[in-house]
Amino acid sequence: MTLDDKIGFVSGFTLTTVTSISMVGLYQAALVGLVGGFCGLLGKQLFYYTRNKLRSAKFRVTIIQLLDKIAAKIGVLKRWW
Repeated sequence: MTLDDKIGFVSGFTLTTVTSISMVGLYQAALVGLVGGFCGLLGKQLFYYTRNKLRSAKFRVTIIQLLDKIAAKIGVLKRWW
């Protein structure tokens, strides 16, 4: 496929799409893209926040303390039975 064929294909596709979609359809597509992009950015920031939180030393100490408490309670329950 030569460059002329690629340009012809893309321009034909664009012309067909533009002439067959109404303005309301274009607005809806733009709105969906905007909302999707915003949610994508929000999800990325949430991922980075969570990853950094899980990698922090303070969080690890908190989890270890919580697991120690749970293990101690399990030990007490075993002795009770």
